[in-house]
Amino acid sequence: MRFVSDPSQLLPILLVVAILLLVAFPVHEFSHALAAYRLGDSTARYLGRLTLNPIAHFDPLGGFFLILTALTGFGIGWAKPTPVNPANLAGGRQGEALVAFAGPLSNLVMASISAVPLQAAQLLGVHLPDIVITVLSLLVLFNLLVGGL
Repeated sequence: MRFVSDPSQLLPILLVVAILLLVAFPVHEFSHALAAYRLGDSTARYLGRLTLNPIAHFDPLGGFFLILTALTGFGIGWAKPTPVNPANLAGGRQGEALVAFAGPLSNLVMASISAVPLQAAQLLGVHLPDIVITVLSLLVLFNLLVGGL
């Protein structure tokens, strides 16, 4: 196991890990819960998971692995899976597919939001600080990876 060899990369990596744990993972899981709720399944709501609160979606082991593996050059981590009862969903298998797709779609949206400032700065010839470029680039990459895209 090789940890980050360039100390200047430590802060951007830790910032990205924090954003993933506090924003990307909760938004991903909330999206599954919201889609399920809109299709008739209240399971996530009853269990307090129809929220953007990161604490409700935090998995200690998944968070620990994300920090450890991000420091070794790749990031593997996870949040608590959103509970869904397919029997409660309208639309049968199509409803299940919509719930499943909601999480990765949210990551695609977050990756796009992270990419916009990078593209805008490049098009306008604006110089962004290196740490901003690194963090935004890693957010694009990790959101695409979390979303399975």
